[in-house]
Amino acid sequence: MSDYKDIIRNPEILNWFKAAMGMNITRDCLLDIVKEISSACYDYIRREIKQQHGVLESDVCNQCHTPNVLPCDPTNICCKTYRGKCAFHEIHKPRNCPNNLCDEICKHILLVKQHRFRSQQNPHSFKGPTWINTDASKWCSEPWQISKCFISKDGYKDANQAESTDFNGIVNVMYNCEYFQTYFKDDLTQQENVCTKVTKLRKKLNIASICIDTIYLYEVTTPYNYGKSQCIAFCLTFHTRINSRTLRK
Repeated sequence: MSDYKDIIRNPEILNWFKAAMGMNITRDCLLDIVKEISSACYDYIRREIKQQHGVLESDVCNQCHTPNVLPCDPTNICCKTYRGKCAFHEIHKPRNCPNNLCDEICKHILLVKQHRFRSQQNPHSFKGPTWINTDASKWCSEPWQISKCFISKDGYKDANQAESTDFNGIVNVMYNCEYFQTYFKDDLTQQENVCTKVTKLRKKLNIASICIDTIYLYEVTTPYNYGKSQCIAFCLTFHTRINSRTLRK
């Protein structure tokens, strides 16, 4: 047991533990912010659909699955054909939404101004948002299902709430969904920005063999009234860079 105590007293181990705790606390502070902006993004999409197609914001649909609203196309990252059959569309075939709604939500998710996923060869293709993470039947009832499209990797299909999403997934949503730019002071189109910086530092934290002396914690005051007057930010004052004035509009 004394050997374990010696390990815990190791300065590098203590620094790693503090950094890991800081990352978790920062994620907790970001949850309410991300959920609120995700709901605002959904409301924005519904207003646009109403203006363009006359579909009322009160109208909902829970009859469409994600494969129903996506065409079966080799340019779609989720379409993998084996012996002439697409596994993604094997059960649910592409079809029009019976309520003229889910198709339009899908198109708005795909708008260039909505996501950072790019296909230089075919900018109008469906290659980009991680469709395998989301369930279109819940788009009208759970805005987080739309946000999950912007997590750059699969593996989050069962993360049906922001609370069950890890730090990396939360930051992915904030960075890849361009709707969030409105709430940031940083220009997220720059190659190096607050999101990319914190993602790199998180990767370093996950490599246990490196020396973590260069990772620091800052105690900051959060500008949001979510019941926590103070929190520890991971590596950067990440959440304070969001424009709180815009958030409260």
